[in-house]
Amino acid sequence: MVSEIARLNDRLLSEVASREPPSRETEVRLARRVAEGKEARRRLADPDVTAEERERLEAVAGEGRKALAALVESHLPLVARMTRRYRWSGVPVLDLFQEGVLGLLRAAERFDWTRGTPFGAYASWFVRYAMSRAVREA
Repeated sequence: MVSEIARLNDRLLSEVASREPPSRETEVRLARRVAEGKEARRRLADPDVTAEERERLEAVAGEGRKALAALVESHLPLVARMTRRYRWSGVPVLDLFQEGVLGLLRAAERFDWTRGTPFGAYASWFVRYAMSRAVREA
């Protein structure tokens, strides 16, 4: 039974890790849409927004959420690669992967695309921190 679980974990990680990373232009486009969605959500909190402006802002916020999901999904190979570094730590591989995804989400929410840093380089710190914290707390 244990070997079956180990094989499934290996298969999941290898399938995720085999995906191609996004191009720099795609990464910037997604990050820009995430930032626009975040700004739209902030402006939606204002009670003085007109109905037509609210509708437009809700659409932009929805596009921002979709862009966030796409940005995170496109960088799952980063999490899979980093999971392999910690696989002998005693923490189950899927738990490490989940912690890494949470770190990736945190990075995607905080990323500032205007600084010119590639998202993968920025996110790797958050992913590594989340995984090392999981290992430390196990």
